[in-house]
Amino acid sequence: MSLPTQRVLDIDLDVPADFGNWLAGLTDGEGSFLISRHPRCRSISCRFQLLLRVDDKPLVEEIKQRLGNIGSIILRKDKRENHSPGARLQVDSCADVVHVLIPLFDRYRLRSKKRRDYELWKQAALLIASDQHLTPEGRAEVLRLKAEMEAGRKYNGANGAMA
Repeated sequence: MSLPTQRVLDIDLDVPADFGNWLAGLTDGEGSFLISRHPRCRSISCRFQLLLRVDDKPLVEEIKQRLGNIGSIILRKDKRENHSPGARLQVDSCADVVHVLIPLFDRYRLRSKKRRDYELWKQAALLIASDQHLTPEGRAEVLRLKAEMEAGRKYNGANGAMA
């Protein structure tokens, strides 16, 4: 199955290079790219999350604002030992993913192993944005990308390699 060609998006995010590079680095450590399957309604979506401690909520609010006020901020209460309450920026909108986050992370590249997750997530997001996930073949491809992301996150022994 061929992937849709990504359109050139002439969106001025008004993101200075120092902020874009800093955000990519922060995302390498604290961000998540997720492909979610919702069995009850058979929908599939792509989500971006950035989780910081709740005392960094003003920073999460600044990131949200500097990215054009996309997503929502969710406060997480965590009563587990060694876990702090968190403030999470969560972006679920396909339009925000395709028109803001993909151009941003294509321009300001991730450097950790999370780059692999991003590339798979991006492929899935573009399939979803072009409604190809509504076909049996497209749905299968998005689910294959999800499985590949999950398999690549598994720790593979004492040598520190990921699967």
